[in-house]
Amino acid sequence: MQIFAANTIMQRNLPDSEPEILMMTVPMRTPIFSSSAFKISVTYFMSFFVVITIMPLVLYTTYRMAYERETKIKQTLIANGLNPVIHFLSWFIHYTVINLVLSLLVVLCIKFSVFKNDGFILLYLVVFLGY
Repeated sequence: MQIFAANTIMQRNLPDSEPEILMMTVPMRTPIFSSSAFKISVTYFMSFFVVITIMPLVLYTTYRMAYERETKIKQTLIANGLNPVIHFLSWFIHYTVINLVLSLLVVLCIKFSVFKNDGFILLYLVVFLGY
């Protein structure tokens, strides 16, 4: 809209030529750029750190699933009267609590070092839903 207004004003004031403005920029206040080697390296290796934090959970889950399948605990519990929904909910609640704590630790580590200006809840949701 600003380009249209500027072109109209220029055409009225300079009828002999056909001036045209294609792009306009507006100065904007931004914080002073500061670069530190630590920030650059932490930002570059952040994905590696996040993967390393979740690896114990994945390994533990895989081990527990293989152990349960090998010993046939689920079939024994169902034969003894356990509802399969209860068994599923126990797994779900157990790993949801572990995921909540792990996500909180990751967010606390990165909130005060790299993402200082981002909201805590938004950052927590990104990390929690990413896991």
